Amino acid sequence: MKKPCEGDPVSTPEIASSGASGKRGGTFGCTRVDSRKSCEGRAGEKKHDGLDVKVEPNSYLFSMYTGTVTNIRNSFEPGEYKKDSYGNFITITSTINGTTYSIKYNHLNNVNVEVGQTVTVGEILGLTGNTGNAAARGVVPHIQIYNSNFSQSLNPEDFLNTKFDENQNPIKNDCN
Repeated sequence: MKKPCEGDPVSTPEIASSGASGKRGGTFGCTRVDSRKSCEGRAGEKKHDGLDVKVEPNSYLFSMYTGTVTNIRNSFEPGEYKKDSYGNFITITSTINGTTYSIKYNHLNNVNVEVGQTVTVGEILGLTGNTGNAAARGVVPHIQIYNSNFSQSLNPEDFLNTKFDENQNPIKNDCN
C-alpha cells in the first residue's frame, strides 16, 4: 500500500468532476452551476466550500497532517442518502506552520478513529465512500478546511502537497 505525501489524503489525488460544472465544480469557491443560486453576487453560481477528491469507494483515507480527532460521525451505512448531509465524517485539528486548522473528511463509508485520538501524517483514518448527499451523485469524498474557530472555510488545495494545473489536472509531485 502506497502512503500519500504529507498534505494529501490519498496517494494520487485527483479532483472529481461535479456535473455540468466539470472538474472546476469539484474545487473550492464559486465553482458550481446552479440557476437558483448566486455566489458573491454572480447569478447562476453556487459556492463549494471544499475539494472533491476522485477515488474508488472503500479506498483507504489517510491523515493529511498530524493532529487530534475532535469530531466524528459513523452512523451511516455505505450508500445511505440524506439530503444536505456530509454523511460519515472525521474532523481533525492540526497545527500547520504554527497555525491551527480543522480538517474535515466527509462522505466516508467507515471511520476507524475515535474522538481524542492523536493521528500522524499518513495514518489510515477510514474508508472513502458515498454517504450523506454524496450517495445521490456517486462517490465523492469531500475535504473541508477551516480556521481554528470554524468561522472561515479555506481552500483545501492550499494545504495539499499535490498541485493542479489550470484544468484541475494533477501535476506530478515526488515527495517519497
